[in-house]
Amino acid sequence: MNKGFSIIEIIVSASIISIAVLSTIGVFQIYLKLSNKNVAQTQAALLVEEAAEGIQTIRDSGWNSTISTYTPDTVYYLSWNGTAYSLSTTPSYIDDSYQREIVFSRIYRDDSSNISDSGTEDENTRKISITVYLKNDTTTPLVYAENLLHNVYD
Repeated sequence: MNKGFSIIEIIVSASIISIAVLSTIGVFQIYLKLSNKNVAQTQAALLVEEAAEGIQTIRDSGWNSTISTYTPDTVYYLSWNGTAYSLSTTPSYIDDSYQREIVFSRIYRDDSSNISDSGTEDENTRKISITVYLKNDTTTPLVYAENLLHNVYD
């Protein structure tokens, strides 16, 4: 009776261990990729929420002097200067990773005051489209949201 392992048993054992280790590494790489994507989407969702709140803050300082002066269907970028939010047409990046775009659109109402594709323009309501992209990929949005903004003060 032979004691110990044969070379074939050692090779088969090493192959099985190698396959198991390589499979685990592959699964871990997929996990990391998905985890990073989830982090980016979560941060993008928070940036959309911040933009919506920032636009409301701008609106609250006076519809006629702020929101109504922005050109519809123009891309704007929200920034915070430490004391107030502002919008400009100059692209800006957040944490050198994200780009956030804001577009104001006109709202039209039909004879029953319902929102429609045509009719009378509602001067006191704007549709706000907020899109967040990764800095190097502005073709695929991470998060997109639309809100209606109403003139509640002027």
